[in-house]
Amino acid sequence: MSTTVLLMAVVAVGTVGCASVPLPADQIAQYEATVDQARAIGAFKLQAPDGHAGPLGMSQSKAHLLLADDELAVARDMAAHGDTRSALLLARAQSDADLAIALACEQAGRGREPSSSDLQPGRHTPTLALCNTWRSR
Repeated sequence: MSTTVLLMAVVAVGTVGCASVPLPADQIAQYEATVDQARAIGAFKLQAPDGHAGPLGMSQSKAHLLLADDELAVARDMAAHGDTRSALLLARAQSDADLAIALACEQAGRGREPSSSDLQPGRHTPTLALCNTWRSR
């Protein structure tokens, strides 16, 4: 009898250890809304101003958005494997996405609106109006 109970306990612990942890849906929705706002502002398309290039010569705003996307992917993987720290990585992804927007808005507010050559065709430049909308949320 005690062997059966011990075996059931080991199976139960093993099953719980492999359970997934759901990421908060409202935090994922907020992250996705922030990334959509970053796209609207044009943070993905900005070229790095002279002397302010991030990794691989890209703008700092784009680098932080790509980092945030990677962090979200890792957070989802961690959650699928039951790691409760996944919510912390999701919060970090949110912070990096917010920083990317702030960097793009800073570039727009320096008295130099990015020129059309700063963006790929079909995208508009970050405007102070869009940045003010983001700040007021």
